[in-house]
Amino acid sequence: MTEINVKVPFQLEILAVPSLIDYSSNKKNRELLKKAIESDAKRKFEDFVKKTQNEYKEEPFYWSLYVRKYFKTIKEYEKANWSKNIYPYAHINIEVDLEKIEFGNLIRSTRFSEVAD
Repeated sequence: MTEINVKVPFQLEILAVPSLIDYSSNKKNRELLKKAIESDAKRKFEDFVKKTQNEYKEEPFYWSLYVRKYFKTIKEYEKANWSKNIYPYAHINIEVDLEKIEFGNLIRSTRFSEVAD
């Protein structure tokens, strides 16, 4: 079985926090938020990949461009049939890396103690 390892690095800017939890200055809360976002993103990526494998039966990421180098010839690659025989059955490991969370001016200027419902 083919195994594909994918790392998805990304950065995020948060402009509003409806819960009014202080993430910008509380390190513990920031770590909890980071883990929750990474976990949710990973689940969504995995769900999407499974959908492309099972329902769409197509690979939208151009990973085939990276796979081609493992075949000696184009004919060998074409015979293996990436789209029909390899990708749909590949085991795909996704690693999500939220490299940086920034908090916009709106959050920094909000005085949480003064906000009331």
